[in-house]
Amino acid sequence: MAAPAVAAQTPAPGSITIIGSDGKAKTIIVGSDPVIAGTEVSAVPPPPSRDEFAQGMAAGVSAGSVLLLIRWLYLRFKRRGVSSPASPQISNDSTERLERLERGMESIAIEIERISEGQRFVTKLLSDSHTQAVPSSVDR
Repeated sequence: MAAPAVAAQTPAPGSITIIGSDGKAKTIIVGSDPVIAGTEVSAVPPPPSRDEFAQGMAAGVSAGSVLLLIRWLYLRFKRRGVSSPASPQISNDSTERLERLERGMESIAIEIERISEGQRFVTKLLSDSHTQAVPSSVDR
């Protein structure tokens, strides 16, 4: 089969001519505004506006959380006091009570020491009497 004869045409500058399998020629003009022969190019419609509710909600929750945190910290420091509290003053009655308590603790410590000395003495006597009694019964 022979190729169909195509009329020799001089293409316009900046255009492309395409010959299809059916023998029809299509010309495409290339430039700043491409146009296909026999068709019109329409402007692209703008994208539909996005619903920004989710973004606004996230920003609002974040800002609210930060404000609540700042308020909580403020109230906590206000209640507790940022600066260290002054050392409490001790009254005369308290100092007398502390001195009596100290004297009582010292007397208790002395008595416990006496008890432990007595315990050591009794333990030594028992161990000495036990060691002396054992050899006499062993002899035969």
